[in-house]
Amino acid sequence: MGRPKIAVIHSGTKWIGGAEAVAVWTLEALKRDYEVTVVSTSELPVKQINQYYGTSLDPGEFRSIVVPLPFGLHKTSAFWYLRRLMLMSRFQKRVNEYDLCISTYYEMDFGRRGIQYVHSPAVAAGIVSGLNDFLDEPQRSLLKKAYRKLAANIFHFSVDKIRQNVTLVNSKWTGQLIKRAYGVEPIVVYPPVSMEYPRIPWEEREDGFVCIGRIAPSKRIDMIIRILKRVRELGWNIHLHVVGERWDINYAKKIEKMAKENASWVFLEGRLERERLANLVASHKYGIHGMKNEHFGIAVAEMVKAGNIVFVPNDGGQVEIVDSELLTYQIEEEAIKKIMHILDNKRVQASLRKHLGKRAGMFSATYYIKEIKKIVKQVL
Repeated sequence: MGRPKIAVIHSGTKWIGGAEAVAVWTLEALKRDYEVTVVSTSELPVKQINQYYGTSLDPGEFRSIVVPLPFGLHKTSAFWYLRRLMLMSRFQKRVNEYDLCISTYYEMDFGRRGIQYVHSPAVAAGIVSGLNDFLDEPQRSLLKKAYRKLAANIFHFSVDKIRQNVTLVNSKWTGQLIKRAYGVEPIVVYPPVSMEYPRIPWEEREDGFVCIGRIAPSKRIDMIIRILKRVRELGWNIHLHVVGERWDINYAKKIEKMAKENASWVFLEGRLERERLANLVASHKYGIHGMKNEHFGIAVAEMVKAGNIVFVPNDGGQVEIVDSELLTYQIEEEAIKKIMHILDNKRVQASLRKHLGKRAGMFSATYYIKEIKKIVKQVL
């Protein structure tokens, strides 16, 4: 009797990101014990993946099926809803070839019971009530809602089949919304942070902040600059490195203008390679994040693992990562006060570093592999 056959379905257009980390580390976890096939709309760049995530994938260890989509949908982040439903529909025709199916991005109707790792349950948004918190403002319009309902009907998308799946989520916060919307009890499995960081003593680190994330309005980088500018005006000689690629051109121009106006202390780094990013983060004391309702916050977990003291908005899964009221804020004025309090108190810094050091172990690749192996074995 051969090894059980498992299909890992990933619907993203790129292979670098938090959801992609879940996909590639799922492959890493299962490749030895199962016949694994990765199903996606774009080829898995194995060499690049191994370099970025620290995996040791070999093309001979798994099969790869690229599902072609019409109109270039597999190449663009636009029409993401239609792309995912088309991938779902086409995969259903092959579902009986596998003993188990695992989706590593969104909810999925496999046509039968499977495992779905949900970062943000947007596939049923507009169809199932209670999911609007996961959508950006433009996605909440009546027109977009009608579009999603029409597409779901065309592709016979079944919410009941989604409810039958074993549902994994990236945070307790996401899990609460999933439970409210679908009436299922999800399992929290934190995404893997595999990056390794140099061990630089606290006293040798720079008194600066790092912000990691794409340059887009949802990341609120303009707010972060305003917060730290006010901290500087109140006497603290700090600086900021913003790491991430331009995602929204108009917003990127706004941030570039703000950086130019504050050129002595705001540095736009663009997207950095793994080693350069690790060195930059580990050489600084602090991190800061601005996105509200962040489903998990892989960048926050990365900075915590690097030994940073990280400030985050008081909502979403990121609150679970830092797990301290000293590090969460609702408004800019609160962030300014909390940052200044910690900058001015070495005893509090030491306590927070110890606390965050313990938290970091919960977001490792080792932890993720152990959990995925256990759950897959239980389901099979």
